[in-house]
Amino acid sequence: MNISTLVSLFSPQNNCLLNKGETRLSLPQMPITGNVDSATKELFSDVTQIFGLNRSEKPGFGDSVARGLVVVHASVDNKAEEPLKQEGRVVCELTVTEEMLNGGGNIHGGCSAFLIDMCSTLSIMALTSKMNHVSQSLNIVYHSPATLGEKLRIVNTTMTVGARAMSARTEACNRIVLRESMLTEYVLADLERYQAPFGRVRGAY
Repeated sequence: MNISTLVSLFSPQNNCLLNKGETRLSLPQMPITGNVDSATKELFSDVTQIFGLNRSEKPGFGDSVARGLVVVHASVDNKAEEPLKQEGRVVCELTVTEEMLNGGGNIHGGCSAFLIDMCSTLSIMALTSKMNHVSQSLNIVYHSPATLGEKLRIVNTTMTVGARAMSARTEACNRIVLRESMLTEYVLADLERYQAPFGRVRGAY
């Protein structure tokens, strides 16, 4: 499944995935900077649609958190250390809300992992234009907590993109780096076998 197919499926004109009588919600369109094509920017303008949210009768895990996530930058550039190779870079922003907090009043570690898993996947999508991969491992270092109302900037950059495995690194920060991580994803040879209802890949994030 490539970017053009996803944009077609999730466009406001395509309501085939909604229940009868429902209409797709229009979200405010935030300008996305960077050099990726217009189709990718259109797709990234609503993260909830990429991961299959808002398209079933029942809410899924993390739906309300994901709805607050905004992509502000998406680009593909030559690597500084390896000019013959390219890397995808996607920057997301999110404000910490009550439902994201643990008992101590800080963002929950599991919520951080959920956000990193999604956001790092976007950097891979920016480079490959495909969504035929699922998360395989996620290694996170927690440096400092984030509290209610803080605005997080989540910077995601691809590391390696191969035929069988892909990886990306992420830094989540406000004034300082709060989280660092590395995600590895496995490329599916048989996409249909792992297809979930509504066209989402099982385990995609």
